[in-house]
Amino acid sequence: MQENLQSGQQANALPTNEPQGIGGWLILVVIGLIITPIRLLISIFSDIVPALHSPWAASSVGITFLIYFELVINLLFAVVAILLLILMFNRYRFFPILMVIFYLSNFVFVLLDFILAYQIPLIRENKLDEGSARELMRSLIAVIIWVPYFLTSKRVKNTFTITSF
Repeated sequence: MQENLQSGQQANALPTNEPQGIGGWLILVVIGLIITPIRLLISIFSDIVPALHSPWAASSVGITFLIYFELVINLLFAVVAILLLILMFNRYRFFPILMVIFYLSNFVFVLLDFILAYQIPLIRENKLDEGSARELMRSLIAVIIWVPYFLTSKRVKNTFTITSF
């Protein structure tokens, strides 16, 4: 009986040559999740908050709305990135799908922000939001690289099989 139990446990164990654990390409995800809140907070305090006090922001309700929209969403993404980092180190089973949602929602937000910004004549005519195109490309590249990785990687599948919550 005990031999059957041991062989059953071994059948469920991963072979030693299967990639598992937070290593390989997942290290880049860890670095990204650490950098994301820092980058967003720097952007908030160096770009968004000063923009609230600029004369052109006061001249347009649309610009003021856009600035507050960016502020709230960037704060939300910073908090979510920290939570995702915690879930990753706890090897939360649903972490891969949450990361896919994070990358896709970031792309949708940046695209929406880009579209909204260019609806405002002052921004469109004076090119006040030149970083948006760069950010749009960065988020698109992240989706193209990381969404398939999280959906198909053996390391991801083998690492996030434990439910911590």
